[in-house]
Amino acid sequence: MFLLFIAWPFVEIYLFVKVVERYGFFNAFMATLTAFFFGLLIVKAQGRTFLMNVQAELAQGKVPARSMINSALLFIGGLFILIPGFFSDIIGLLLILPGTRHIISLYVRTYLVRKISNGTFKVFNGGFGAGFGMGRPTSERDVTPQVIDVKPISSTEERE
Repeated sequence: MFLLFIAWPFVEIYLFVKVVERYGFFNAFMATLTAFFFGLLIVKAQGRTFLMNVQAELAQGKVPARSMINSALLFIGGLFILIPGFFSDIIGLLLILPGTRHIISLYVRTYLVRKISNGTFKVFNGGFGAGFGMGRPTSERDVTPQVIDVKPISSTEERE
């Protein structure tokens, strides 16, 4: 993972130089600028519709896991497109296009289900920068699935 962060800027610079050699600096710059505004629109739109989608699924009695993962992937794809560079734009497009996004979403759901069922999924509760000597100390939260018995309330019963 560390190697990825080191190699990323070199890949971005290499691809930018190749695009400049092939299409010219102005066209490469305009493509990067256009991708930035496209990513900005996606991030802005996802921020607005994410909560509405989750609320609509909860109102229908569904667990909003799929819409949350899809919205998160769209948001992350928009952030990748916001990053200047063609390599990050390609990754962002893979996260935004429906075909590849659904494949990635399936992989993420499978990964999360496996981690939760094994009991190895951990949620860390802490303030900003927790774990880096700032904020509150982190604490683990148990997220193993639990069965909750809920009795529905009919509209004719009186509420107390």
